[in-house]
Amino acid sequence: MVQVGNWVLEEALSLLSMWQKRGITLPLGVNLSALQLLDDNMIPGFLSLLQHYRIKPGTLILEITESRRIDDPGKAVQILRPLREAGVSIALDDFGMGYASLYHLQHIKAVPIDILKVDKGFVGSLPGDSNMVSVILSLARNLGLRIVAEGVETEAQRQWLEDNGVEVAQGFLFGKAVTPDDFTRQYLVANDDI
Repeated sequence: MVQVGNWVLEEALSLLSMWQKRGITLPLGVNLSALQLLDDNMIPGFLSLLQHYRIKPGTLILEITESRRIDDPGKAVQILRPLREAGVSIALDDFGMGYASLYHLQHIKAVPIDILKVDKGFVGSLPGDSNMVSVILSLARNLGLRIVAEGVETEAQRQWLEDNGVEVAQGFLFGKAVTPDDFTRQYLVANDDI
């Protein structure tokens, strides 16, 4: 799993570097597994790749799924701080569906996280049942985190999120996953003159 994850990470950095050479500074999110994060070679190898591809700070987002494997705040800080200091944003992905007791939430502020991604399981209940999403939004705001809503599929969900101050959302309402080549053709061709 670690080797596959590292290959995906390098492919993403290569793509981001190519975009940046064309003047396109879109952010790109890449999921990391807990196994990758806990690998002893991850940090030095990743920092070397960042330098090799000359990625602009703030354009790469590493998405880490809430996991029992990285529930020690001290260990998480030790792993994530060098990545954040290198200009990488850190997102806690699928928030609310993993292993997050109140004890762990109390310590989340010590972990260098920039973005909290609300799990689609909660977004899917909007607008009818908004209690959990409201609590998560309040928590994220109190911790000074940016918020991303995952799994937005309806206009009603999007509207509720906008009305409640969520500025970034993703999901099938906006488009389905496409290959990098298809994305370039569909969205970036007009930028060739930049």
